[in-house]
Amino acid sequence: RQLLQGVEVALVLDDGGTMPASLSVDFQVAHLVIRTSQSARAIPMGDIRGDVIIRGNASIPGTTGPDAVKCSTLLMQDNQFVSLSFVDVPSRSFFDTVFRAMLAARKAGAVPVKA
Repeated sequence: RQLLQGVEVALVLDDGGTMPASLSVDFQVAHLVIRTSQSARAIPMGDIRGDVIIRGNASIPGTTGPDAVKCSTLLMQDNQFVSLSFVDVPSRSFFDTVFRAMLAARKAGAVPVKA
């Protein structure tokens, strides 16, 4: 339910800096929506590889260094990625678990999918 309502995260930028953002999933679990003060992006859930949450890759911002344990980096089609930084490790771990479960349920057909 938290992801439907939106959670506050920091979007990790290419230069390693961060930008405050809100992360949510739409009711149909069809899109992951990332909103910043400047824009919003709806990423189709089918474009996200749920089996891959990257950590420890020096070429991807947010996956190394002391704060990497608070980050999740989602790999999408065409090797695009989005890195998210959470306030603490339990928040990141909760997101990883819930997000993987949502993707698995969607893939299994347990979540209604708009055609």
